Amino acid sequence: MQCELCGIDAAFLKRVIIEKVELQVCPKCVNLGVPATSEAKRNAGITGSVQEGLEKRAVRMQRKDIYDEMSGTKELLPGWGEKLKKARESKGFTWEDIASRVGQPVHAVAKYEKEELRPSDSVIAKLEKELDLELLETVGVIHSTGGGGPKGLTLGDLLKEAMRKK
Repeated sequence: MQCELCGIDAAFLKRVIIEKVELQVCPKCVNLGVPATSEAKRNAGITGSVQEGLEKRAVRMQRKDIYDEMSGTKELLPGWGEKLKKARESKGFTWEDIASRVGQPVHAVAKYEKEELRPSDSVIAKLEKELDLELLETVGVIHSTGGGGPKGLTLGDLLKEAMRKK
């Protein structure tokens, strides 16, 4: 193991407090601090060792793949505005009727049908319930079988894959 003060490799390290910091040090550096007893830690205001702090920092600094969290997200179906309009008309509702039922202004409902405005997820849920339709679909992660190269997956790779499927 390595002394946290001088850096030499030592078979045995001892915990000491130096300048309000708890360190694992070699026998040569032990006399530069006081033994790290619970009382000495309390007096110095220490809650953890340097090593514990470094381990916590390493966990915090790990890169997270944002695409892992995207699996199974829901997106609006293509042509959702037209589907909304057809469902409203088939139930015999006006814009005003739907607006009052979902708690939105009339002009917002009109813009939803024209896809000029995207409703919030809570409004989508209300619209789906009132009109008995589904406006959302679950979107999965795209797995590419090739391409990408050293720079990763490109838009061209996705287009080639889509063309191959047709």
